[in-house]
Amino acid sequence: METETYSTWETIWKLLFISTLVVFAAMSVWVTIGGYKDLKKLFSQLENENQDD
Repeated sequence: METETYSTWETIWKLLFISTLVVFAAMSVWVTIGGYKDLKKLFSQLENENQDD
């Protein structure tokens, strides 16, 4: 009984750890792409402001 319980908890924690890593990786990609787009937009706006002056 004790070995089955340990095995069950070990499986639960492994799945939780792996799912956390997957979510972290997905969010990292999402934030990186979004940040790149924002920086591109920022520099474009700054360039347009300099041309207007």
